[in-house]
Amino acid sequence: MTTEELVRLIEKVDALHRAPNHDPREHLPSYGCHVTIGELFSVGGVSRREVEEAIQHARLEGVPILTDGGVRVAQTAEEAFGLYRWLRARLMTQMRTAWAVRSQAMLMDRGERSRPAATPEPFPQVVLFPELDVAA
Repeated sequence: MTTEELVRLIEKVDALHRAPNHDPREHLPSYGCHVTIGELFSVGGVSRREVEEAIQHARLEGVPILTDGGVRVAQTAEEAFGLYRWLRARLMTQMRTAWAVRSQAMLMDRGERSRPAATPEPFPQVVLFPELDVAA
């Protein structure tokens, strides 16, 4: 799904919500009148993953797709900056998580290297015929 197709799909589903006599409970009873990823993939005839990938691709192209309380394209600089701040906060959280995991991996590596290598146990000597062993 291209960015243009995604934006057109968002606009199409949004137009359904703005139609006269529209009851949002027709589609998703527990949600308000917002475009959702669930609606996008069902109306668009694609998988949820394809919609999520299209949103990511559109964002990488600079299209500020908002996904907080519904899917829509930012209409103002304030909305776009809000998306930027949210993405940046998410990035910082992911970096802290990555550093914590890296730190633990380094501690584990240091511990594994400090242990002596395990030497294999020799096979026990079993005497099958003890009466023959006396002569030896």
